[in-house]
Amino acid sequence: MAPNPLFIPDFYFSSFLSRGYECYALKAPDALSLKSKIETAASRFPQSLFIFDTSSELAGISWQSFVQDFQQRCGKHVLLSLAYAKSWEESEKKKLKSFYTDVVGIQGGLIGLEAGSEKNQERLIRILVKNSVGGRRKTVRVACDETSSVSFSVDGRSYRALLADISTSHFSCDIAQVGQMIPVYSKLQNTKLLINGRSFSLDAVLVLRRTVAEQSRLVCMFVDEDGLPGLNEGLEQEFSAWVYTMLSASMGAALAHR
Repeated sequence: MAPNPLFIPDFYFSSFLSRGYECYALKAPDALSLKSKIETAASRFPQSLFIFDTSSELAGISWQSFVQDFQQRCGKHVLLSLAYAKSWEESEKKKLKSFYTDVVGIQGGLIGLEAGSEKNQERLIRILVKNSVGGRRKTVRVACDETSSVSFSVDGRSYRALLADISTSHFSCDIAQVGQMIPVYSKLQNTKLLINGRSFSLDAVLVLRRTVAEQSRLVCMFVDEDGLPGLNEGLEQEFSAWVYTMLSASMGAALAHR
């Protein structure tokens, strides 16, 4: 909640996604706007973890009363955690931890962050792991719009299909029954993805085929230039960032309709 970019920069979120954690930054110019957003998020997504970054300064915010009020109203349905600046004096840190754990009763833990530190990302990951907030799937998928497609070739024959969904490791596409002719574990050559207006060229392998609404749904796994699971190093960060952009836009739309 209200991440301070000095402690939690935006690129962290696409990195979390590539590790199987669906995380979003809820930003707001003031306490009232933030309250509205998190109340909507808590009602729509129970069992979620809310991490409040108390190093951020918002108009009208008093973090202690803000977090305490949210814990009282929503603590039965969501988990709360707290990030704070490690630069505080030890005596102040003890008071802070005592207040939020003993008085407020947050159960998601506290985490100290340092401005500009590369260690912050792993510190946040530990909080996510501790609270078991990873989804049931190892990778987070996002649905594609009707303009998204994939083209590829197998054994010299070209195919084009509509993308159903995408993740940082796989994609699914719907193709006519001719797709039944493609053997599982075939290498998809000259693979080009058009995802919500953005184009990517990469390598993939067909790993699963099933029938959905009289069409073949192909589930394909990304592979690197050596044929190993995953994207080429130069593409991974860019691709993950684009998938996160799609997820973030979808979440923003969901929270806008209360």
